[in-house]
Amino acid sequence: MRAGTVTASSYTPALLSQLSSLVRLGPVTLIAGRHGGRCRCLLGPRCNLPGEHTMAARYWTTASRSPADIAAQFTRYAPCGLGVILPSHNAVLQVPGALQADLADYLDDRGLAPPTVHGPERSWVWLTVPSGLLRRYRTTLPPARVIAAIGPGGWVPVPPTTLGTDAAPLIWRHSPTGHPLTPERGMALVQHLGERLRDLA
Repeated sequence: MRAGTVTASSYTPALLSQLSSLVRLGPVTLIAGRHGGRCRCLLGPRCNLPGEHTMAARYWTTASRSPADIAAQFTRYAPCGLGVILPSHNAVLQVPGALQADLADYLDDRGLAPPTVHGPERSWVWLTVPSGLLRRYRTTLPPARVIAAIGPGGWVPVPPTTLGTDAAPLIWRHSPTGHPLTPERGMALVQHLGERLRDLA
């Protein structure tokens, strides 16, 4: 899949306001889109990378926390998508679409609203990760690793990115201004999702 559909004409005050909220989660980098069958990443026609990927291979060098800088990069490289680079204290659970409704119900039933993105095939939910906890998340996940833990330094696609040519855009199920799940609640969610996966197997 590839990211795309954001164009220069999309830069409205509402989008700039969204970017101001987004940078609270971490530096923002561009995700490559496709235009006329050509990948828009900096490798151009030499690109043979599968799936969505960052515009620059060394994505942390071009990332920014400035909404104005992000909008300028967007304008230059549109169509493209956005990704947040995770800081040292955050991780994200990548959850398959089959568990999306269960994830939403789990959070709603407990009155929790961590930053959460829903897409047509995957969801992403933000967690707090004190030292050593990411390893615990990963060892608690099912062996098939259908659920993945993305750690600090990794990147996560966020709205208004679209993955694939015909897919619906990603949406915020819970705002980027929310608080990531605490370590205890994060571990409880990991265990719950693992049990749900076993139930569905």
